[in-house]
Amino acid sequence: MYPGLILSNMIGLAAAGTAPGAASGQDMAGKEMPGILIIYCDQLAAWTLGCYGGTEIKTPNIDSLAADGVIATDFFCNSPLSTPSRGCWMTGLYPSEHGAIYNHHAMHQDVPTFASELRKAGYVTGYGGKWHLDGSDEYHWGIKGNDMGWTYHQWMYSSGHPKTIRIEADSSITVSRKHVAAHAENYPTDFFAGKAIEFISKHKDKPFCYMLSIPDPHIPYSVRAPYDTLYKASEMKIPHSLLSSPESSHYFHNYTKCKDKAGKKAKNNAARLEQELPAIKARYFGMIKCIDDNVGRIVCFLKENGLYDNTVIVFSADHGDMMGEHGGLGKSVPFDGASRVPFIMRCPDRISPGTKTDRMMSSIDFFPTLLDAAGLKTKAKVSGHDMMPWLTGRKASGDGGCVFFRSYYKNYPWVAAVTKEYKLIYGEKDPDGQGLLIDRKKDPEELENRFNDPEYAEVVKSLTGKIRKYLVKHNDPHIEWFEKNVKY
Repeated sequence: MYPGLILSNMIGLAAAGTAPGAASGQDMAGKEMPGILIIYCDQLAAWTLGCYGGTEIKTPNIDSLAADGVIATDFFCNSPLSTPSRGCWMTGLYPSEHGAIYNHHAMHQDVPTFASELRKAGYVTGYGGKWHLDGSDEYHWGIKGNDMGWTYHQWMYSSGHPKTIRIEADSSITVSRKHVAAHAENYPTDFFAGKAIEFISKHKDKPFCYMLSIPDPHIPYSVRAPYDTLYKASEMKIPHSLLSSPESSHYFHNYTKCKDKAGKKAKNNAARLEQELPAIKARYFGMIKCIDDNVGRIVCFLKENGLYDNTVIVFSADHGDMMGEHGGLGKSVPFDGASRVPFIMRCPDRISPGTKTDRMMSSIDFFPTLLDAAGLKTKAKVSGHDMMPWLTGRKASGDGGCVFFRSYYKNYPWVAAVTKEYKLIYGEKDPDGQGLLIDRKKDPEELENRFNDPEYAEVVKSLTGKIRKYLVKHNDPHIEWFEKNVKY
């Protein structure tokens, strides 16, 4: 095992233009441009990390990044599914604007990304790991079509979650989803962390941006030794909401009762998951522990090479995992387990260590926020907002805000708005426009539907109006159903 590894969603900066000051690593104001590392995980829920209150596993390296920078306690993805969420992260646009609304859909090729803007400013950019934005559901290396700002992308792959990556003697690459690597050099988390280190080492004398896109801790829930036995199934906690029966007819309080693949009623979903979850959860935690160790590994490299104090480091994920909550696994639902993700940023000289913000934030805010963190401005049109004023403490974190997130899947399209106090969801299987309203303060497990409670009538009215305004402004196709079925 590597001693003290660190894995995060990071962006390596690569210089590919002739911006003023690029050769010396300075921006137009003569300031030194920081390196950028983005560590981006797949299906990592915020609640698992120690810095987010997690107690079941220890994540000292990720927690150390949070202690050395800022942690956003209410950061949401704008669609709890890989492709649309990643498109929001890259472009600062909602799925209806960047085009990749389902998995395996291509993002619009003509939209700027934060990588293309950084490259214009003189950064050398590189990407390694899962991409899932060029519209391909076939496994391939590199990127099809426009490089979207990533000059070096030979270690980028299209989609999927391999468990072994091996470079053969003839330089060909063999991957396997079924067989888990026996050694660190072949396990994807370790493999891609190594490629991040190689890139930064090669380009450390230039302003660099590297994005390390780790395919874990996504299904299949398997991990290499010794992480596969670090946690005992017998010690795993079962979420209360898996065993509870909410008194609500709303789809999301009953979605595990949907038909299974055979078309029959899955009457014992909760009971079956209760039996299988402990072993699944133990392996899920093992994957996260491997990620944390690799984060430590990368941070050690940055410190040893004198880069740590001039590198912006970001750690986040495309979506979370229900991990048994409400009887579900995976994502695509509006509950916090799937939609609330970690967001940690270390920005030397800009963000004070130990900062926390409860400002509502989401994936579309990353693009403009990162550009500000790098000391750059962009003319690119984005729907997100620059959050550096809140991350740096120039604005009070309690200023509120509202986040919108969305699922376009045909089996049950839905749209949601969330504030610090409430979450309102409308879906196309709701009868007569009956939504789901969660009081986040009184009901953190999201078990009670307050939609028809007279005490919450004004809350429903206000958030319904906000959702309608969002759908109209961003040309969302859900507006047609919404106008016909929802009272506002």
